Parts: sequence; C-alpha cells; structure tokens
Amino acid sequence: MKKTIITLAAILTINPALAFTLSNEKWESFTVVDDFTDKISVGANISQLDEDNSVFLICKENEVMIAIPNGAYVSELETYSARIRVDKNELFNIKMARQENSSHHWSLDNTEWEKHLQSGKMAIIETKGREDSSKLIKFSLNNFSKAYQAVLKNCNSDNK
Repeated sequence: MKKTIITLAAILTINPALAFTLSNEKWESFTVVDDFTDKISVGANISQLDEDNSVFLICKENEVMIAIPNGAYVSELETYSARIRVDKNELFNIKMARQENSSHHWSLDNTEWEKHLQSGKMAIIETKGREDSSKLIKFSLNNFSKAYQAVLKNCNSDNK
C-alpha cells in the first residue's frame, strides 16, 4: 500500500496530466493500476481554488484519507492539528502528518471530516506548523460525496 501511495503521489507531482485531467469545479475519481501487481487503486482529486495543486482522497490502511499538498512546515511523519471549515459552519480540528518522501500531508483521523465535507459546498483547511507557519487550502465540494463513495468502495473491496 505504501508503494502505491508513493507511486501515485510521484506520478501526480511529476506530471498530473499523465494520470487525469485536474479540475477545480468538481471532484473527479480516477483509477491507477499497478503494472507489477495489477492491483487497482481508486482515488479522487480536485484542484485547489486559486492554486495549481490538488487535494486528494485515497485509500490508506483501509480508510479513506484526505491528502493536501504542501501543508504547513513540519518534519516528515510529524503530526499536527489542522482546522477545517465547511461553508460558513463551525471550525473543527483534524490530525495531519507529512508523509515520508512526499510534500503531501495526510489526515490521520477521518471520524469527523468526512461527514462535514459530504454535506457542504466549499471547504477551507488551515494548517499550522513550526514557527507559526500556516497555509490555507481552499477547494470545492461539488461531487465530493460521489468521489468519496468510489474511493470508500475500493477501500472496502477485496482488491487490496
């Protein structure tokens, strides 16, 4: 699984056009087939508003995780708390970590964010790292529920 995630992140970092077309209008599902194992991985993405980077949903350790590019400055595998706000609703916290050999930061807990993101129209994630570094990641939630369900279905399948 780690190889698949790192491979997917590398593909998307090097040239996102190789995998799929990025859009900031709605979430899009995508499928990646490992050439060596034939394992199929399903993910989803959307471009950030006013940015060239994407926010991703991916299956990791049998859970759907959200991944953001270039979060706040932290060391690899260091955990931190980010805040999410969906539409103009109340802020809530999510635990994040920067993954090894990657600029992407992954959620470590999906107990709360998935419900909120599935019911909203727009989300903002604020990351805070060392030395009070922070970053705002803004993205649309159009088609999020459909994309989330596609990734979740793959996460719960026998195709691991």
